[in-house]
This record gives sequence, C-alpha cells and structure tokens, in this order.
Amino acid sequence: MDKANEKEVVVAIVGAGPSGLATAACLNRLGIANIVLEREDCSASLWRKRSYDRLKLHLAKQFCELPDMPFPSNSLKFVPRDQFIEYLDNYKSGFEIKLYCQRSVESASYDDRIGKWRIVARNTGSAACLNRLGVANVVLEREDCSASLWRRRTYDRLKLHLAKQFRELPHVPFPSNSPTFVPRNQFVEYLDNYKSYFEIKPYY
Repeated sequence: MDKANEKEVVVAIVGAGPSGLATAACLNRLGIANIVLEREDCSASLWRKRSYDRLKLHLAKQFCELPDMPFPSNSLKFVPRDQFIEYLDNYKSGFEIKLYCQRSVESASYDDRIGKWRIVARNTGSAACLNRLGVANVVLEREDCSASLWRRRTYDRLKLHLAKQFRELPHVPFPSNSPTFVPRNQFVEYLDNYKSYFEIKPYY
C-alpha cells in the first residue's frame, strides 16, 4: 500500500470473512475510507478452503444476508456453499471493497502523539505468490536444500497430520490420486515440483 493510500485510510478491518466484508461495505456507503487486511490469500477463506462441498447455510437465507444486498430471489432457502461464496464475491465487487490479502496483523497500538492507531501487518506472500505477481524476490536457506526438516529430521513413515486439502500451497493442489494424508516422500516431491514450477531460486 503506498503512502498516499495510507493517509486516506480511516478504518482498518482485520479479516475478510462475511462480517469484515459487511463492515467495509457499510463504511463505503457512508464515505468512510477503509481497507480490509486478510492473512489468507482470498476472502471468506473458511468457506473456500475449510468447508465440505455439500455444506449449506444452517439458517434460512433471509437471516444470513449481508447489509444492503439480498440473496437472489431464485436462490434456495438454505443457500449451498458454492452459491454463498459467489454471493460474497459479488458483494465484494459490488461495494468496491479494498482487500489486501496475505497481510497478517502482528500488532495494533494507539499513538497518543498523533491521535491515531498504528497497525503492523506482515506480508505473508510466499516466493511463488511474488513470482506470480512479477515481484523480484530471493529465498535464503541456511541448509544445502529446501525443506530440510522434512528431508533430514523426520522418520520415513511420517505422514501429514492434516488432510491434504489443508496443506496445499497456493495455486498448486496435490495430485488427485495422492492419499488423504500424504506420506513424507510424496510431500517432499510435491515441494520440489512446486519450487520448479514457480521457478523459485533458493540461495543455499
């Protein structure tokens, strides 16, 4: 975010779930400059990444609408996951919400001298994400290989403790035929393929 935009911001909203998007939309309608800081690489990440395909809203749609935008009249009473995500995307674009993804808020403190809050947000974008955006970057590694903990300090029969869909790196899913809990060797291979696919050049 450049300095000009930084001076204009009156409100910083942490989190781009439905509540964060709704808050930003209401502020936009009132003409109050704001930004939304989201640590994941997308809005509504819980709905996109950590919910099952057949999930539906547990309340009727009229109780889940965000401010100033009803669900389409032809939508189901209990809106399915995919339609709810589409609704949130339309809400975000319709209200021109300024969203900064991969910004992990580290601290917030009030500065008495200037009468404003200071927020420290860390850019969590990986080298792969930066490469996709055309941003110059370097990766420094003290060992002589990438993922050295996985290669040298784990036992052969180790598997991921979470299902593969929760351990995928941005933009590259695991192969469809890989098991739900990916074994160590396959995970290392996945990391190597990821590195080469995005042309990441570590310095060892």
